[in-house]
Amino acid sequence: MNKQKLTLNAWSVALGLDFHTLKKRLLAAGVEIKPRKTYCARVVFRAWTGDKEQAQAREANARAEILEHKLRIERGELFSSEEWDKRFNQFVMPIRARLLSMPAECAVNCNPADPQFARAALDLWVKENLPKMREAVEKANSSNDDLKESKL
Repeated sequence: MNKQKLTLNAWSVALGLDFHTLKKRLLAAGVEIKPRKTYCARVVFRAWTGDKEQAQAREANARAEILEHKLRIERGELFSSEEWDKRFNQFVMPIRARLLSMPAECAVNCNPADPQFARAALDLWVKENLPKMREAVEKANSSNDDLKESKL
């Protein structure tokens, strides 16, 4: 069997492909690129089209991941972003309500001699810290791509 070997430039001309694109595909396939090095058709073909076995393995892995994902949803281990928002609000809103009511409820205990001063100080603390807490939650949500399908 006659194995024709050509340089990268010769292959790009013979196949009508861009030299740099072919070079990138060969590099991605793990082929060493050197000036004036020759490559057989099989190597160039596999680099250009991709290895069929690798593609099938990637597809099988993707299907397995999808099935595992569906199974985890059925088990209740994962849930949608809408469900996450609902559960998050059910958890956070009572805490927020308690923080907002804290100045009125705690002012007398904090400073019995001047509860109005204590309430003003506690109100200020709540007004300063609720936005900080909201920012921290939003930052955590935006940095975590898994929140669309999160664990509880």
